[in-house]
Amino acid sequence: MSFPVNRLVAEAQAFVDRSIQAWTDGHAYHFVICSMGHEVIGACGMERASGGSDHHFSFGYCLSPCEWNKGFATEVASAFRDWFLTAPEVYRLSAVVDVENPASCRVLEKAGFSFEGILRRWAIHPNLSSEPRDVKMYARVK
Repeated sequence: MSFPVNRLVAEAQAFVDRSIQAWTDGHAYHFVICSMGHEVIGACGMERASGGSDHHFSFGYCLSPCEWNKGFATEVASAFRDWFLTAPEVYRLSAVVDVENPASCRVLEKAGFSFEGILRRWAIHPNLSSEPRDVKMYARVK
C-alpha cells in the first residue's frame, strides 16, 4: 500500500475526514469493499492524476490477506474499468503495482489493462520500506 496502516482510531477518522473532503472537492473517491455478507474486506479508490487533470485518473485497491485469490481484486479493477469506459471526458485510467507483486499485475491484465513499463524508484510503500520502490505502470486508454 502507498500509505501506512492506521493503528489508532484517530488516524482512521482523519483518513475518513480527508476522504470526504476529497470527494466533495471532486479530487478523489474512496470506497470500502464488502463481502456479500456485508463484512468490510478491503478498500479502493481513484483520484485525478497529479496536476488535477480531468482526463486522467489513477486507482488502487487493497484487500485483507484472507480475501486474496478470491476474485475480489479483479472485480474491483473491472468496476473501475467499466466506469472509465462510460466517462466521456476521461481518456486514461492507470494503476501502479510494486514490482514484487505479480498477483496484482495479473489482476490488472485480466481486467484489460496494458503494461506500459517500469517506473524506477517511483513510490514509497511505507509498510515495506521508507525508500522509493520500483513499480509497474498499467493503463487503459481511449
